[in-house]
Order: sequence, then structure tokens, then C-alpha cells
Amino acid sequence: MTRKEGRKNPGYNSVMHSLSVLLITRTCASGKTTLGELLEAKHGYKHIDGDVVWKKVKEENKRLGSQLKVGWNEIHFDILRDSLENIHSSNLVITHIIYPEVLPLYQGFFAERGMRMHFIVLTPHLQTIYERNNTRTCWSKPTPKQYVDEIYEKLHKDVYKEYFLDTSDQTPEQTVEGILERVK
Repeated sequence: MTRKEGRKNPGYNSVMHSLSVLLITRTCASGKTTLGELLEAKHGYKHIDGDVVWKKVKEENKRLGSQLKVGWNEIHFDILRDSLENIHSSNLVITHIIYPEVLPLYQGFFAERGMRMHFIVLTPHLQTIYERNNTRTCWSKPTPKQYVDEIYEKLHKDVYKEYFLDTSDQTPEQTVEGILERVK
């Protein structure tokens, strides 16, 4: 899209047109947040953590006295809003559980703004995820195994195979290097 065409498109921004977005997904305890933090600290990406957005929305609902449960769609729209608020001159990494039916929302949102989007589905062994889930400190208690299994299966579909990245025997640093190599 040229600048002239961009003036006709209110979502177009010439700076954003040259930026890329990494969407990193998988089940709880697969390493999404760790990778987002590393990409931000060592490679200049702006990190939007879906868990942080979820907690923020939940706290805001509580502050307003809402008894409504925070829905997945609300979280995705808040993540996209945060994307626009936080991205100015650096690449973006979003870490969250992104199901197949929601992926087109992200693809369309970033395509309309001329941003290159790369989607990564982390695929560590399920046993590795169970072990990480029991030792992580970002939540007050481990995610129930049934929930981990459900998300794992939903994101282990053929529709995602081209996006798989096996991280089973890698350090977070090695995984980041593999991601950066993939998105060159």
C-alpha cells in the first residue's frame, strides 16, 4: 500500500507498515510469557501478555462492580486495543492462547494496518508442560490438568501444523533464536 492509498485507509500508518507482529500461542505453562519477556528485553519487541490483559480486564470489571465473567472475545479485543496503543516504532510480540477460530481476527486486524504477522504455536512435549505448570510462579496455583489438556488438544490441530515450533529440548534463549530465524 502506498502512502496515497494509506490516506484513504484510516487504519494505515506508514511506520506500522514496516513493523512485524509475532503471535505466540499454546497452552498454559508452554513458555509464552518467558519468550515474550526475552524478545522484549533482548530484541526490542514490545510485549503484550494476554494473561496481564486478562487480569487487568478482570480487575476493572470487579472495580466497576460487574459480576460478569470475563469472556475470551473481550480479552482478544483488549489485546488488539493494547497493540494500537503500544506499538509506535518497534515490533510487537503478543503471547496468549489463540484458538483457530480467533486467528482470522488477528490476521485481518494487522493486515489492514500493513503489518507483517507471524504466528507461532509452541509444541513442547505435554509432560514438559505439566512439569512447568506445577513450578511456575506467575499464578497462585497450577492450572488444572484438564484445562491444560483441553487447550493442548484444541491447539494441536492440523490447521496449525505449519506454525508448530517444537521447543521440548530447548532453552528459552534457543527458542527465541529459532523464532527470530523463522521470521527473517
